[in-house]
Amino acid sequence: MDIPYPHNNPQTLSVEEVLTTFKTDGIKGLGQAEADKRKEEFGINAYQAKKQKSIWKIFIQQFQSLIVYFLAAFTFVPLYFKDYPEAIAIV
Repeated sequence: MDIPYPHNNPQTLSVEEVLTTFKTDGIKGLGQAEADKRKEEFGINAYQAKKQKSIWKIFIQQFQSLIVYFLAAFTFVPLYFKDYPEAIAIV
């Protein structure tokens, strides 16, 4: 089958161009045989679901940045000089 896949800039095509390019009918769609053939060639029309990160893992990852360590270290300087509003502002 000579279908350009993936098509460059498909949003620029008119409806007629899409129907012609993909050899389909605008009212009936694809026949079952053609749908099975395309499914075999291109795969199913679905996204692969990804496993989501847990909220705890995301929380822990926030502390793996060098900037977080710098901010934590620089929080102690105003605390040493008893400048509590400054320490709170850093945090």
